[in-house]
Amino acid sequence: MRPRDDASSLAERAPRDRKLSRAISDLGWRTFRTFLEGKAEKYGRDFRVISRP
Repeated sequence: MRPRDDASSLAERAPRDRKLSRAISDLGWRTFRTFLEGKAEKYGRDFRVISRP
């Protein structure tokens, strides 16, 4: 039986695959950050990104 290559199989593999888990997390945070940047620009707010150590 061949493993599936859809999103559900990636989500099932993520806890065991450290690199995949990190990539999914980074993408989620990037999407969230992009959303917040757009909202800040729309409402004339200052959005600052603080780098991680």
